Amino acid sequence: MPNLTPEGVSALDMIKGLPVEQQKQVIQDANTNLPKGDRARTVLWMTLLIGLFVIAGLCVWGGVTTAAEKDAAPLYLIATAVVSGTLGLFAKSPTSQ
Repeated sequence: MPNLTPEGVSALDMIKGLPVEQQKQVIQDANTNLPKGDRARTVLWMTLLIGLFVIAGLCVWGGVTTAAEKDAAPLYLIATAVVSGTLGLFAKSPTSQ
């Protein structure tokens, strides 16, 4: 504890004397910057999933617009991989019980 003030050391000693659940609550109350609940995780997941589906949609759109001119198979492969990979995120793991 090289950078703590005497007040910080006494506060830390006070927290160490509390039960574990109260320690967690005191730390969460003191750190208002910490996300509460699963809201931050939900926003992150939604952002990532929307981004993946945008990529898949752009690949399909690019495949449709270039189908007449040249081979668009790579774009369809990317879109298929993105969609199947995203769906795989929600599949039950074969190793889970």
